[in-house]
Amino acid sequence: MSDTKATPPKFNLGEQSTVTIKVTSKAKTQTFIVHKSFICYYSPFFAAAFNGSFKEGETQHLDLEDVHPSAFAAFIHWLYTQRILHQRGDLGPGATMGDVVELWALGDRFLVPRLSNEVLKILSCQDWFLYPQNTSAYLWRRIYETTTKGSKLRRFMIRIGSEVLFDRGYAKDQVALEKYPHEMPADAIAWRRDYHVTEGIYFGELDWPVDDETLRKYYLDENEFPRV
Repeated sequence: MSDTKATPPKFNLGEQSTVTIKVTSKAKTQTFIVHKSFICYYSPFFAAAFNGSFKEGETQHLDLEDVHPSAFAAFIHWLYTQRILHQRGDLGPGATMGDVVELWALGDRFLVPRLSNEVLKILSCQDWFLYPQNTSAYLWRRIYETTTKGSKLRRFMIRIGSEVLFDRGYAKDQVALEKYPHEMPADAIAWRRDYHVTEGIYFGELDWPVDDETLRKYYLDENEFPRV
């Protein structure tokens, strides 16, 4: 493999190699041209694609399905700046957790656990649940669609969201509940039954924001995909 991804990326006056990535989500498609040194350094997924012997390694072009362009734009922004574009304070009263959740999923999909862990810090803010759109069945379906059973993000969102959804009445009756993911009530019940054993607190005693020690239990392993 090329050693471009083993050295931290930097701009210089010499020629910079780029790669082309076309992302598609339903009817939306957008093409991104990205510096190869940046995307391959931070993502083993893209390093394998563009430095390997497959078609993408030859053409330096990759097509990605089921990736929303706005979420991928936020991913690229993080690559270059190491800052998350959609920070909670920047979103305003129309904010939704949807894009932020998708950014976590991209970090997981592209093997960039540090990004996913930084996203988790933003999601730990209680203010998200002041806005009705962040308790909607649509949002929670998106969370379940972008995660698998046992996912740390899914477990974390159940941890911080079940009080709002079930105790404040957003999913209080059967008609409302049926709009949410079918696995969600069982996950919430299991968590409410068990988490005081694992975390030493009872439901209703959650502190906001979630403290760092507790948050780390939901982090992805940042050493699982070393840069080589």
